[in-house]
Parts: sequence; structure tokens; C-alpha cells
Amino acid sequence: ENIPLKDVFLLLDSAGYYEKMGFALPASENKIADDFINEKFIRKDDAGSYDITNMGALLISKDLNSFEKLSHKAVRVIWYKDNNRLDTIREKVFSKGYAVAYNEIVEYILTIIPQEEVIEESIRKVRLGYPEIAIRELLANIMIHQAIDQKGTNPMIELFKDRIEFSNAGSPLVSIERI
Repeated sequence: ENIPLKDVFLLLDSAGYYEKMGFALPASENKIADDFINEKFIRKDDAGSYDITNMGALLISKDLNSFEKLSHKAVRVIWYKDNNRLDTIREKVFSKGYAVAYNEIVEYILTIIPQEEVIEESIRKVRLGYPEIAIRELLANIMIHQAIDQKGTNPMIELFKDRIEFSNAGSPLVSIERI
């Protein structure tokens, strides 16, 4: 809250936002600020300083750790050696805003999941152990459908030898039986 515009650009990834939107990065900081206000990423107060909204921070922050109330919302990916949580191969935390980090997280998961090369009609293709579209959908769901106000665990993807688990804080809005 109450930060100058130059600090907004230190905290939010304006280049990443415009790249995701498919637009050129404006030369004018005022144009970027107007766009961010329209997107509700920031608010301008009466004194001429700016407030970054939770949505702005969650979607396009350079580092969620810069926002005390949202630092626990960074996405964690944990790769386990076997089918239990005893032996971890690697853990990676993605602390950028969700919109900026989304494709990076998907690509990281795709490098871990089982895959094989097959030849179909004399063309070599990679067949993934899980459909990429399912990974994308589940990742988007744990980012979007979470209880932002609840602390505890980050949105998390755990990769085991025989399965992947996606989890976040909170509970479904509808009963499990309906899902």
C-alpha cells in the first residue's frame, strides 16, 4: 500500500503481463499504470501513490515473497522417488505470480512425468504418461480454486512413481459427491 509507481514496477512483472497478453510493452509507464488500474492489479489513491491488489500480486508479481500475506501461496512441486513421501528427489517452489509462472510450472512437470518416444506413421513422437491438457487444467484449478485467506500449505503438486496429486488450502465449494 501507498507505494510510488516506480516501486509497482519493481514488484510486478509488466513485461511478463504484456507478453502473456500478446501485446508490445508500452514505452510509457503511465500507460502501463492505466492498464494495470483497468485490470484491477493496482489502485491509485488520493495522494498519488499506488496500492497493489491481491489479484495483481497473485497473477503478475515478480516474487510472491515480496507480499507478506501472499508469500505462502507460491506453487510447490515435489518429486518423490517412490510411492510415498519418504524420499524426495527434488522440490521446487515457483514464487512468481501465477499468470507469469504458469507455463514454466507446466513445462517443469512435463519433464518429470513418465514419457516414451514412439514411432507413428514413420514420425517420432513423445507420448506422455499423463495428458498435458489434464496437467494444465489441474494446475489452473489449484491456483484458482483455493482459500486465499487460509494459511497452511501452498498450492502443491506432488509427483510419485505411480500418480500425481494436486492440492491446495480450503475445501470444494460443492460436495465431493457432486463432483
